[in-house]
Amino acid sequence: MKMNIVLVLTLLAIACKVNAIGILSSELVPRNVEPDPDLEKYLREAIENFREQMKVGIPAIKMPVLDPLQLKNLDINIYENLATMNLNIKTLTVRNLSNFNITYLNPNLEAFFLAINLTLPEINVHGQYKVDGKLLKILPIYGQGYFDINATDIRIAGVGKLGFTADAMEMSLLKLDLVWNHLSVFMDNFLGGGNFSNVLQRVIPNVGRDIFSVYKPLILEKIEGSLTKKINDKLNKKKKLIFSSFLELLSKISEMKAFILVTVTCLFSAVFSSAVDELQQRANDYIDDFIEKATNGSGGFIDPLPLDELKKSFEREIAFVKVKGEAKLYDGQIFGLSSMRRKGNVTCIDLDDMLIMSTQLTFKKLHATYKGALLLNDAGPSISMNAKVGGSKVSMFIAAPAEGGKAELMSFTINKLQDIRISIFGLGPWGWAASFISTLALNALEKPVAKTASIKIMDHFKKEIEKVPFPKSTE
Repeated sequence: MKMNIVLVLTLLAIACKVNAIGILSSELVPRNVEPDPDLEKYLREAIENFREQMKVGIPAIKMPVLDPLQLKNLDINIYENLATMNLNIKTLTVRNLSNFNITYLNPNLEAFFLAINLTLPEINVHGQYKVDGKLLKILPIYGQGYFDINATDIRIAGVGKLGFTADAMEMSLLKLDLVWNHLSVFMDNFLGGGNFSNVLQRVIPNVGRDIFSVYKPLILEKIEGSLTKKINDKLNKKKKLIFSSFLELLSKISEMKAFILVTVTCLFSAVFSSAVDELQQRANDYIDDFIEKATNGSGGFIDPLPLDELKKSFEREIAFVKVKGEAKLYDGQIFGLSSMRRKGNVTCIDLDDMLIMSTQLTFKKLHATYKGALLLNDAGPSISMNAKVGGSKVSMFIAAPAEGGKAELMSFTINKLQDIRISIFGLGPWGWAASFISTLALNALEKPVAKTASIKIMDHFKKEIEKVPFPKSTE
């Protein structure tokens, strides 16, 4: 899904419920760059014109109306230490994107340098939501209804510098940053409403602070790299083939001013598209097709998957005598890893040339078996154990060329296997050990087995994804 820089970062932050800190360092501004009042005035006029176009769109570059910005369904799944949450958002509307103010603009033709800071007094996001999850692994989070999110005092910064190679001009520096002061959230019918609901809603904006702090550098790095490539592609093509519709407007402008206008236009428009539905469907279909092909015939490699031996020593008092014992589980296997399916829509971020797809998966049917023994002074019964897994939290990230082509698996993680029901057979009079053995198996299945399976499946999927290219757009 293609969105402008402001929207991409704002929605990611809102999804994580965070307040960000920090801004671009003034050290990025060259000390010898002097202001150019005429060029600054020209660029301010161009940006003001763009502000007006945000309200009506620019069909020539497939830029939709941006204020208000209408988006359709979003599925957000968060699995972190502080919160686990499945959030579905419908009929999303973002307002006030065009109410920005230019607080700093420093262009210079001699240094081929441009720095800009923008502020937004407020951004409002309105829509319908459905949420289910837990906060701090204890507090249930649920609700369904309308919601309003308000971010205030938003500051956006960008720094760009043009350079030259032997035969071309290129963008040699591009840095971006985003900061806002306050985030408020209201969700109708959250936790059924009431005073406790209102208190907890004030806590939610702070839940993902650490999450965004971790991922913010990576997000900005990807956007900066993608935009730099896009701008350089534009700068290195013949102008008449790039913006033929701009030629008459630019005929009386110096070549360097034209290049800077192209750069500014790219910064604001390179990641726009009205083809949200087509991209969403293409991503969903691709994930489904890849999973089907990657898991077909994978039996013996990931299904069933052998499990490590488990054992634990214990002491128990029997007839006033302390007896040492050991529980063993061996010849374990987990079945059904190839039954994974996509859960909800794929979350797409289109960074111009590169598409990042994030999807949640679930296993249709998953169960494990073990053989085992309970030894008391080296004697005891042989046992067998079955474990049915009722739920799982699985995430997968894939990067692919937006125009179609070879895809790359970035990560595959089974975060947790849960709702596990264990049956143990053969204990007889040693039934008191059932709880002890069940805990041993549960501790292994929930995390260590999930981690082992993640590594095994990722190794397999990395090879299989080379056989399944991301399809080209039908448009």
